[in-house]
Amino acid sequence: MSPDLLTRQDNACQLTDFDANADFYGFGIRLGVYLQWFSSWIANTLDPDNASENHEENSIFVLAIAIALVLAFKSDELKVSEAYILMLICTGYFAIVLSTWGIRLHLLRPGPVHVSPMFWHGNRIDNRVRNTRFSKLPGGNTLNAMANHYLAPRQMPLSQGGSVKPTGLSWAGAVWRSLIALFVLSLNLFLWFTYDPDIEDSDPNCRPTIYFFGSQHITSGLRYFFIAVLIIFGTIILQLLLQMLSVVYFLVVKCVLGPIFDVLRLGALKNWLLDLIHRRLQLANHHGIVPTQSITYLHVRSALFALSAQKPAPGHAPHVHPHGHHDQGYRHSMVLVLGWHVFLLTLMALFITFIEMTIQINNIQGAFVIKSTSQLIPFVIGLVSMVNTVRQLMLEWYEEDHPNEDNTHFVLSGSMSDLSLLGMSVDDALRGQLRAGVMEIGGINAAGLALQVPRDAGAEFTEAAVLRQQFLNSILSTE
Repeated sequence: MSPDLLTRQDNACQLTDFDANADFYGFGIRLGVYLQWFSSWIANTLDPDNASENHEENSIFVLAIAIALVLAFKSDELKVSEAYILMLICTGYFAIVLSTWGIRLHLLRPGPVHVSPMFWHGNRIDNRVRNTRFSKLPGGNTLNAMANHYLAPRQMPLSQGGSVKPTGLSWAGAVWRSLIALFVLSLNLFLWFTYDPDIEDSDPNCRPTIYFFGSQHITSGLRYFFIAVLIIFGTIILQLLLQMLSVVYFLVVKCVLGPIFDVLRLGALKNWLLDLIHRRLQLANHHGIVPTQSITYLHVRSALFALSAQKPAPGHAPHVHPHGHHDQGYRHSMVLVLGWHVFLLTLMALFITFIEMTIQINNIQGAFVIKSTSQLIPFVIGLVSMVNTVRQLMLEWYEEDHPNEDNTHFVLSGSMSDLSLLGMSVDDALRGQLRAGVMEIGGINAAGLALQVPRDAGAEFTEAAVLRQQFLNSILSTE
């Protein structure tokens, strides 16, 4: 472990019964995080197509925690058990509610699934990387094949990403969340690579204690397990990120570094850099990125729009496989969705248990009181997010029970306007009918208002209007 992070661990008496860093993981902060997890899970389930707002808010929150963790590492403010708690908070966001490319959002609700024939439309793989002496080394052929596969001429149709990325999330957001995920993984790797339990072998009980499926000291085996898991997930995220960064690479080399190389008469270097990537890309537009030597700033603007758009271009939407229309497919989808939600709730319970039990077994003092503004703000944010989610849930339930009132609203009428204060217009078309020709049911002479209903309105609409008029008349008669 690094000397800076080890200085607070050198006294066995300081491994437990220490004061909590309330500004990092205080009770208010933890409650706010848990409420955000639960509310984001509900919000993403209710409307996965509009999950971009939740993803943006949660990603910013994770980034703030990660930056605070870096500063804490630098200033030696945290013990290993405390850093473990913050790592669990950051990792919990990505494991439960924050998806990098949004693939998991497809599993939140049964129904139509966006399906593309292929995400990568490629041609025959050319051997662009020649065999060298390096290929004769152990593993050289494998790495050479991987290089050939990555540099093969391909195109990446952005509009065909529906089978991978939901249309409600932008490509720029996917890259942003992938970068944050790699940042969090890097911090985790830094923690476990720099911590060496053998330094404290003179007293095994002096090792930090954490809760991971049980109370246990951090041993070399547990440390290597964490490192292996992090490398596996980091490799997956890095591969996805490289595919998008290749687009940025081409645009930067061509439009930013290209003119500089031309002025410095380094055209050969520029062509070599472009040759590494441009054959497998298409011009940036709604269809994809096309290799060309005549790219302009108009193309760059089109690329930025395509990468930032949260919906596919008109006419280029992914194919939809309506498996919800088939009984067998719907049953399979429902089982998968229910299983996925059980998995997410289990993960949420595990992360909360790991965090709270780590605090308990280390007997961290002051970790269950809200005594500072830094704790109150995250708690209020999480609480408001939860209340808003409950409101959204109640509205959805109400709309399901009252399908005829989806677009209802109250409008003003009589001498003050063309529409009725207590009348209810179902849509804009009926609003026009109210203005064009109406029949009067009752009236309020004192206020100059009249309850008005379209002549062709249904019986249900007319009955509701009469009831409202009777209610208002009763109020006026009482007065």
